[in-house]
Amino acid sequence: MRFGVRVVRVERNPNGSGWFLQTTAAGDASATTRLFDFVIVASGFFAEPSLPAGLEQRLHQAGDGLVKGVLHSSQYRGNFQVANRRVVVVGSSLSASEIAADAALTASELVHIAPHGFWALPRIIVAQASDSCPAAPDFVPLDVAFYRAVERETIGEVKIRTPGNWAKMSAYFESVCGGRRQLCCGSVTTDSPQWITISDLYHQLLAAGKIRLVFGRVASLSSDRLRLLNSSEPIELGPDDVVILCSGYRPRLHFLAPDVLAELLQANQGQDDRQLNDTFCPLLLHQCILHPNLPGLAFVGMYRGPFWSVIELQARRVAAIFSGSEPAPSQAEMAAGVASELLVRDQRPSRSFRTRICQPAFSSHLLANAYRRGGPDPDVSAELAAVCADPDGSLAASAIARALHSTRWQFCRRRQSDGTVTEAEKEEGTAEFFGSQDDDPGRGLTLQYRESLPAGQWLFQLAFKELQPASTLSLLNKPEGLPFRLRLSRSTEGWLAEAFGWQFCFAFRGIQLERFSLLREEAEGYCRLAEYQP
Repeated sequence: MRFGVRVVRVERNPNGSGWFLQTTAAGDASATTRLFDFVIVASGFFAEPSLPAGLEQRLHQAGDGLVKGVLHSSQYRGNFQVANRRVVVVGSSLSASEIAADAALTASELVHIAPHGFWALPRIIVAQASDSCPAAPDFVPLDVAFYRAVERETIGEVKIRTPGNWAKMSAYFESVCGGRRQLCCGSVTTDSPQWITISDLYHQLLAAGKIRLVFGRVASLSSDRLRLLNSSEPIELGPDDVVILCSGYRPRLHFLAPDVLAELLQANQGQDDRQLNDTFCPLLLHQCILHPNLPGLAFVGMYRGPFWSVIELQARRVAAIFSGSEPAPSQAEMAAGVASELLVRDQRPSRSFRTRICQPAFSSHLLANAYRRGGPDPDVSAELAAVCADPDGSLAASAIARALHSTRWQFCRRRQSDGTVTEAEKEEGTAEFFGSQDDDPGRGLTLQYRESLPAGQWLFQLAFKELQPASTLSLLNKPEGLPFRLRLSRSTEGWLAEAFGWQFCFAFRGIQLERFSLLREEAEGYCRLAEYQP
């Protein structure tokens, strides 16, 4: 292994097998050329920003990363960069929704421009519909829920989507949302591509009016306005406004010889840049790793999607083939794989990610650990099982914290005995939860509680805290008090917790918190009850 070395050229050996690598070392202007039997390109899919034409010159990094008020998402470091400024976020994938949600917490105004509607899903979702405890569903990390072994229509991956495929995905997302489309932002028909983003707070901030969503594609960007293709009215930009372009990334493969790059792109050499700008399928490779006309060359990480298991499996596959422990696929197999990738690249409309997302059987998780030579690692399997079992309600705690953030509720509080309550002992009003960042970033998010009525002596001032990595909910009996951990347990009514004599009940419908309540038993058969509805 050599450090401080830059690869400047990779080309075929014209006199036989193998590959010539030309490298330079730090502080040495001279180049060194060596012959290798195999080359694995692991520079990744997301190597450099993919920028709209004509904007490259406006995005040079300097100082705090803001040049003429324009950033690429790769230059975004946190919402401190945009505090008290008007922000326009352009894009519709993961970075756009996450940056929009984060920036909205400090920006004076947040405008999000997206070309189409999409589903905004949190990191923790329901595992599957539960008939026994629908109000207290099982929660799992989103990638575990999405990324499981499923029965497919063909032996290979379903690559060319049909309206039927989109309808299945739409139905699954609706089931995640409890049979509703509440997390669908904008118009997404059931027979069209189901675009998704992953953000814990985007939907809540959108519903609370802290994000303004505008649909359209950017036609041009000048110093004082941003024009959309489908709108006659531009978005005016002030001198202090910030535009964040979440336009994605592309591979950086300048070190490959032109004939090699043309083979990978199936294009004339003059078209290389155009094909590399394809943000979904820039290279045509069998299983995203091999090409039939380039023996001894493989790619790892040339895969669009936030699913690391695939990339780990790519690395294992390449290592096994190059070491001779597994046979390489035949020329015919690789040629068919490349032809299939060409269909994927040319398909319109395009889609978000390569992985098929559908309602799976919960029993089989598609993780790299399952494909180890010699069998799965029992420690990894046990860790996954513990995460999915969620014995202390850690995942439910995260789901509750997300569901409460930036939300408004109608509440009714009363003191009653045997179900009897007088109007004098009844209060109604509105309440809201809003987030504030803890001084210690490692301690997560604090949710402050505020209501329209003065808090009675019997009602706690609530502050929920999502702590990392334990993901526990804590309760403060007064704003300056010490946190008391809420240990969650499941019941048919919802997720339950107790603290300071109060019983909390959080009832879900899918991943949406449908209602919650506080109950405390008192002497002589009395109880105090507070019920909250959206």
